[in-house]
Amino acid sequence: MSYMLAQTKWLDEFLGFMIHELLAVLLCPMVTFFIALVVGRTAFDLSASLYTLLFRSLLSPFYWGAAVLIGFWFNRRMRHHSACWVWVLPVLALGFLVKQDVVPKIDYEGFAKAWEFEYQQFLTCHDECYAAWFLMVPSLNCIAYSIGARLALRSPQSRAARSTTD
Repeated sequence: MSYMLAQTKWLDEFLGFMIHELLAVLLCPMVTFFIALVVGRTAFDLSASLYTLLFRSLLSPFYWGAAVLIGFWFNRRMRHHSACWVWVLPVLALGFLVKQDVVPKIDYEGFAKAWEFEYQQFLTCHDECYAAWFLMVPSLNCIAYSIGARLALRSPQSRAARSTTD
């Protein structure tokens, strides 16, 4: 009986992980893009440096703040522990892509020049933002989603609901 219960729990966590991964990779970037578009259009009279910090830098709270809230909201209702680990797959994929791109350039351009190019390609958005939008934003959103999911598991309401179901 306990084997069957453990098997069901594992399957529930795996399916929960897949749902949370899809939410983090697909929903969060769409919400992020919409928020940045709406707020960016209404805040067009900001100074150039503030506008750049808020809307052209991937470290802006507009790009990852929504993912923390989405992760918190969904995991507060679903209470999957696996939601705290959705950051792993995108970060591993990003690391693999960067490794494939940087290692050949190190021999040709040198270590510092290769990493400077990667930093400019992935974290700053000057001309073409494809690498930033399709690689970094989903990865940062998955990290932020995991943080929100972990905070949801630690929230008092979540603890009370968990103790009634256990």
